Amino acid sequence: MFHHKTEQFEGPLSLLLQLIEKDELEITEISLAKVTEDFLVCLKLQKIPEDELADFLVIAAKLLLLKSKSILPNLVLDEDSGISLEDQLKMYKEFVEAAKKIEDKIKKKHFAYFRETIFKPEDMGFFPPKGLNSGKMRQMFEEILEHLKPLLDLPKATLEKTISIKEKIQHIYSLLAQYSRVGFGEILNNAKNRTEIIVSFLALLELTKQRHIVVVQGNNFEEIMIEKI
Repeated sequence: MFHHKTEQFEGPLSLLLQLIEKDELEITEISLAKVTEDFLVCLKLQKIPEDELADFLVIAAKLLLLKSKSILPNLVLDEDSGISLEDQLKMYKEFVEAAKKIEDKIKKKHFAYFRETIFKPEDMGFFPPKGLNSGKMRQMFEEILEHLKPLLDLPKATLEKTISIKEKIQHIYSLLAQYSRVGFGEILNNAKNRTEIIVSFLALLELTKQRHIVVVQGNNFEEIMIEKI
């Protein structure tokens, strides 16, 4: 009969292990059958959370099965393909013992472990395989470089001189100094790219805004003519 006050337990296996160790029993099917009644009494007396109750009932069912087999040796039951309760409890005990050791190490602040030196000083060095020579090493190095070639051949970027609005304004002034009237197309004659065309147009707008020039266009799509004020 159950007359032992159990300590705080975290689950059915924790309770079962306490009952086994309380009676100083080995973890065997016979021992489990012996503590079945204690487990059921404890299950009745303790307030088990509803979300954990199913786990306790599963263990209780397995204990009752073992108890039945111990009382009726000739009882034939279907073999359970899963892990046995005996093995489950043994594994749980190993985890508990390992956790206690880790907790003890943490309390003692044993965080560093040392081992003997694997290599002796005289054993350190470069020991090439037999048959390796400078020619083979060169060949391997060239093969590695060949594989890396796609990564090394990066696109080559070129820097082009950027034309500023100020430079374009000076260019327009120089043309108007020679001619009283200049077409916008003539200003773009020496433009090398789209950026320079845009800068030329911005320079034209700036001069118009400052009222330094007059822009005239007879009809749509006709040449834009520029005159100095």
